[in-house]
Parts: sequence; structure tokens; C-alpha cells
Amino acid sequence: MFNKVMMIAVSAFIFMYIIYLFFGAAFNTLQLETADMFEITDKIKTTGFIVRNESYVYNSKEGVLSYLVEDGGKVAKNGVIANIFKNESETLQYQKIGQLEEKIDQLKYLQETAETLNISYDAVTNKIELNLQKLLLKVNEKIYLDAENSLNDLMFSINERRIMKSIMNGEKINFEEEIECLEKEKSQLKSKIKSIGSIKSNFAGYFISSADGYETQFEQAKSSQSDTDKNSGGAFIYSDKTFEEFDEAQLKALDVQKEIPENVIGKVITNQSWYIICPVTAHEATLLMSLDTDLVTLEMPFVISEGIQVHIISVIQKSKKDDGLLILKCGYNNTALMDIRHEEVYIGLQTYEGIKINKKALHDDYLSVPSEGDETPSGLEQNEKIQGVYVLLANRLTFKQVVVIYSGDDFVICDPLAENENLKNGITVQKYDQIVIEGRNLYDGKIIG
Repeated sequence: MFNKVMMIAVSAFIFMYIIYLFFGAAFNTLQLETADMFEITDKIKTTGFIVRNESYVYNSKEGVLSYLVEDGGKVAKNGVIANIFKNESETLQYQKIGQLEEKIDQLKYLQETAETLNISYDAVTNKIELNLQKLLLKVNEKIYLDAENSLNDLMFSINERRIMKSIMNGEKINFEEEIECLEKEKSQLKSKIKSIGSIKSNFAGYFISSADGYETQFEQAKSSQSDTDKNSGGAFIYSDKTFEEFDEAQLKALDVQKEIPENVIGKVITNQSWYIICPVTAHEATLLMSLDTDLVTLEMPFVISEGIQVHIISVIQKSKKDDGLLILKCGYNNTALMDIRHEEVYIGLQTYEGIKINKKALHDDYLSVPSEGDETPSGLEQNEKIQGVYVLLANRLTFKQVVVIYSGDDFVICDPLAENENLKNGITVQKYDQIVIEGRNLYDGKIIG
């Protein structure tokens, strides 16, 4: 009986020892992460209301329009935006004339530059394949206007290869016969159709063939002669001064959609610059006013893929406890930006770049006191506690101080170029360091077997 009890006891002891070794090894296992550079920008998320200098374009005549200016295209004062034809058939024929003119110009250009064409035969062949793929994609997506442009690009690259092949065979390319046929076809079409009128722009600017009903709101809410540019022919021009005493009540007056008159066929944006009005919280207003620059980055992820630089015109706030309004000004424009009114925006305040470290890796440790005779680093105090991380170098842990420049929810960004005066032991974390994220009984100098 005694032997049986002893065997059970010894077996239990061996089992417990194995469990201890297993869990001890598990707890001593280090979880490591390689330090790498990371960049992040503090951002304010809000909704922007877009204010532009824009005026309606009207049409008072019956007929079918054929636009001469694409969306976002420039138009001069009194410049023709569209021609008017009796019916759809004549409109299509007129558009055909434009396509013929483009083909003629392409052939003339290729013929004039044939001798100086700087492209290889293989490169032209690849270009043809790429343009063909683009054409098929646009046709499949039923984007026929873009398909027409892709077809023109395809024909241009095919003619480029014809030139290259002629040069390789020692022949001289000549498109005169093709140009003559196209010119003849164009003349025949021109003789059959005639526009019954045209639509001209009252102002110089950028044409957009749509309207949303907000175009005249600001002019009515805050019109003044001082904001009217003498060279604009009477168009209302917003300036930075317009927003000096702007308030939330005026924003509400702006943000009312009006019915668009039936004879409006688009609008002309009469100024390259435009404004964005953004509601911000009291805290965000404080952050914006504390910046040492008036330049910030504006992101609109549903409109453009990259951020754009904008100027802070003003941060309007009644008191430090009140929410406010941010007025931004942008000098960059494209077709996508010209067609938005309310948009989700992100305003980048300050960018931080450094070593990204998991917050689980941060520890407080006491610096070792140098032994007698060793030189004490400048600023070192006996048993001074500092924040840092444990880094595995070969098979030994080294405690490196960190200087945190940004703190996120579960990570921090540390300065890898921290000045020596900020480092009590003179060393900090660097790119490619093996940082200990998890481990048991960590200390500086520990040997990892």
C-alpha cells in the first residue's frame, strides 16, 4: 500500500514538474516585432460645403444642343459653349464633323513628324494593345464618350506603327490620300447642316453642364459691390474678405437648395479658387488656431485619391467653449472638384514620422548606476526611471529609451533621431531593432538562452 502511495506521489510530482517546465518555457518565450518607420497625420473629419464663383448658363431657343466645351473645359467671355440644331440627326452629323477634323489633324501631325518619331516598333505595338484593351473596357462599361476617345487613341497608335513599318522598309509614309478623303467627307456633311443658333458664355471661366440649385445662394445671402470684380462683367466674385464676419446663420442660409430654372443648361465657374466651409468642434478650433502655418492638407476620399494643399482663411468661433466654422481656400481645380457641393472631408493638421511601437512593448525601467571609475552620462541621476523598450541584440536584452512624439490607441511613434539631451543613457530605438512585445521577467542585460 505504501509503495503504491509513493508511486502515485512521485508520478504526480513528475507530472507537475513537466507542467512547470512547459508553462515556464511558454511564459519565457519572447514575442518580437521588427521596428519600422511609420507616418501618420492628425486629421479632423467633418463635412465641407463648397462655395464657388459660378453663374448659370441659359438657353432660350428650341432645338437640340451640341456642346463644344466639355465639362471642366475653359470658355472665354462671349465664347460659344454649344450650337443648336433642328433635330438629333443634324446634331449627330455636326459631331461627326468634329471627329473627322480630329482625324485629319492627327494624320497631318504624324506626316509632319514622321522623320523625328522617337519610338520603337515594339513600343508602338504594345501601345496598340493597351489602347485596344481600353477601348473594349469602355465599350463593355457602356461609357461611349470615353470609348470614342479610346478609339481615336487606338487609330493614332496604329498609324504610328504604319510609319515605323515604312521607315523599316525604307519607304516614305504619305497620308495625303486619306486626308483628302476625310476633307471631302467633312465638306459634304457641312453642306447639309446648319445650326439655328448658339449659346455663349457671359463670363470667362470653366463650364459644367449641370447645376444643383445652390449656385446663387451665397450671392443672395452676402452680396456686396466690393466683392464684384470689375473685369468679371458683373459676376459675383467671392474673396477672402467675404468671409470675415461669416457665421453659422449664413451657412444655414447658404445650405438651402433652390429650384433650377428650366432653361438652365449648365454653369460657368468664374474663378480658379474656391472655398470650403467646415463645421468644427471647440477642441478642433483650438487645434487649428494653434498651428504655426495656414497651409493644411485636405482629403476627399470619395472625389480624389490624393490630398490637396489648402489655405486656412479663418477659424470663426464666438468663444473658446463654442463650436466654430473653418473657412478654407483652394487654388487647385479639376472636373471632379468642380461638380461637388457637400462632401466628407479630412483636414490634415500635423504629420508625425518615426518608429511605430506597440504599446505593449513599453516599459518603465531604472537606469543602472555606473560602477566606480566609470564616466557618468550627462544628466544621469541615480535610479532614475525612464520609459523604453527591450530590444534583443544577439542573445541579450538591451533596454532602449524612447521619446514618444505621437500616441495612438494601441501604438506610439517614437523619434529615432532624438537628441542626446533627451536620452538619459544616450541610446534609443532604431529601424530594424527586434523589439520585445511580450515576455516574462524582462530586464536590461538578460541573457536569452
